[in-house]
Amino acid sequence: MEVAPTSRSRRRLVLIGVVSLLTACSKFGRDPGPPDFAGVPLVVALNDRAGIEVGDPVFVKGFEVGKVSEVVLAREVEVTLSVIESHLDSLTVDTYAKVTAPGILESGRIELVVVDPEGPALAPGSRIAGATTTTERVALESKIRLRRALDAAKAEGGIGGFAREAGAAARDQLQDALGEFPNLDETRQGLREKTEAATDSVKARLSSARDELADAAGRAKTMASEAGAAGLKLAGELTDDGAALLGAGKEKVGAWASRAAEAVKSVPVGEAVDALEAGARRLLGRDDAPP
Repeated sequence: MEVAPTSRSRRRLVLIGVVSLLTACSKFGRDPGPPDFAGVPLVVALNDRAGIEVGDPVFVKGFEVGKVSEVVLAREVEVTLSVIESHLDSLTVDTYAKVTAPGILESGRIELVVVDPEGPALAPGSRIAGATTTTERVALESKIRLRRALDAAKAEGGIGGFAREAGAAARDQLQDALGEFPNLDETRQGLREKTEAATDSVKARLSSARDELADAAGRAKTMASEAGAAGLKLAGELTDDGAALLGAGKEKVGAWASRAAEAVKSVPVGEAVDALEAGARRLLGRDDAPP
């Protein structure tokens, strides 16, 4: 007959299961940290930390060759790398660090880019430049290639070699830049199309405004002509009315003059003269007339 486990045994089993589960969860996804890569350090100088942390991977041509072992924040960011010694031989003095900032689902990374594989080997503890943006990478590669071209020209002892090397470096750099910006032509074409569309729109609006101004000028000219004609007509009517009034006035004055002349003619001249003399004497206080 099988004996059922006691409550104490059940609690013990549950506790053991919980501890085991917590241990497994704590180990899952844990960053193992920077491994020991034979202690071969390289120092990368950066203008921006770009989210790089200790333990982030270091790559050369897609292969992981080391880890970030230290990050020092000073006037400029100094990142110390621990690189496998066997891979150090593939690095030359013309090497720079291409830094990729961490994303949502991935950590940051540093890739060592060898611009000139024919250069002198890179020694342990060397200091190399780092680039966190495409612009910085293009500038670093241009600087390295032009310096190599100048060294080659000095070795050949002539300006012709320098010109050839500089031309080749510029050509390679242009190709790399076009590779870094694959959508540059499409962007330029899109900007050109938008500019042409905006120019056509402005031209259409200017043409419409010009037509509207011409129409408004025509309407104003017509209104001015109509106003002038109306003014001339009114002036003519006023002139006619004035002439009629003047004629009527002349007729009335003539009639009044005729009536006055007839009235004067009907009065006897002698009596009028005597009456005037009598009136003058009375005014002067002299009455010499006989009673």
